[in-house]
Amino acid sequence: MSSRQDESDDVAMQLSVIPGVEVELDVSIERNAYSLIGPETVLAGVRKMGDGQLLSQGTISPLAAVTVPDELKGTLAIPPNAAFFAFMYPIKDLAPTVLPSDQTLCTFLLGGFLYFDADKQLLCFNGLALSPSSVVITLKGPFDGDLAFTDRVADAGRLANVTISQLREGGFRKFAWIHPSETFAQDDGSELRLGSNVRLPAAPASIA
Repeated sequence: MSSRQDESDDVAMQLSVIPGVEVELDVSIERNAYSLIGPETVLAGVRKMGDGQLLSQGTISPLAAVTVPDELKGTLAIPPNAAFFAFMYPIKDLAPTVLPSDQTLCTFLLGGFLYFDADKQLLCFNGLALSPSSVVITLKGPFDGDLAFTDRVADAGRLANVTISQLREGGFRKFAWIHPSETFAQDDGSELRLGSNVRLPAAPASIA
């Protein structure tokens, strides 16, 4: 993640970070789940994207420690007292045919980051968006993926559908956020270790 454009030949994708999205969330760390509960203006917009059906449930990744140094948190829109974070996946089954112009609504199609204090109390939601922002997350790659790892990510229920048309046109269908050095157990008791954003195209797995 950077606070400015990071120019590199192997940049696969850049997404903007919208700091402090003003929404009301009911988050369960134990269940790795969340519900959007307000405000009503956002609920109305989500209901419109759902063709009249209010789809408001989603999943979050397991919590991980914030390792960004305190002196850099401000430049990355991370609260100064943030101790943990989780990736918040898009609302399940929400797949509008037209991308909304409202960037708050877009965050529920792209996901974002939930930050928690040392007591694991929610501090804020920084959403991902396609519009320009002072904070940018840069994904590099793609790199050849390990299909065994992808299978484990899928088994853990961590793969989400890609619904943004601009991304689907690039061939991507599913994605997952994997924490740095996160491990997934294999049947033989060994562990697969990787930290990245895993995106599944129509062809074999790729990792960025």
